[in-house]
Amino acid sequence: MSNELKSILSQLQELNLSVRHGLEIAELYVPLINQQFDQLHAIGLLERQMCLGDVVHEGRYNAANGPEDSTWLLQAALGISYGGIGIVHWDAHDLWEYRNSDGTINTQMLVNFTAFEGCPSAIKGLLVPQVEPLVLHACRLLRP
Repeated sequence: MSNELKSILSQLQELNLSVRHGLEIAELYVPLINQQFDQLHAIGLLERQMCLGDVVHEGRYNAANGPEDSTWLLQAALGISYGGIGIVHWDAHDLWEYRNSDGTINTQMLVNFTAFEGCPSAIKGLLVPQVEPLVLHACRLLRP
């Protein structure tokens, strides 16, 4: 096996271990975090809203699923009273339009939101680095 192939194999193994470790952490903590935000919303300390994090994954459309000249993006999100931590699936153009708008929650954002429980395992693992910033952002929104 060539050194280049060995290096690629090593990188793939590291990525696999990293995502699997992230998945274990996410499956342990995210449901508890979501439950707490649901309760804070229920007692009136948090308004219904969508906090957005970073894009955690992206890909190109194939001919059957979307415009070939665009990409799809998965953005970390915390939907208070929308299911908690999860992802918003965007077309790159739609995300650009949203970022250049007034920033209010739009229908497309809600339709394309998938709560943590509905995300594929790999995406759950990729969400881990976004959990803390999303939680801290939402905590700053708590009403006294």
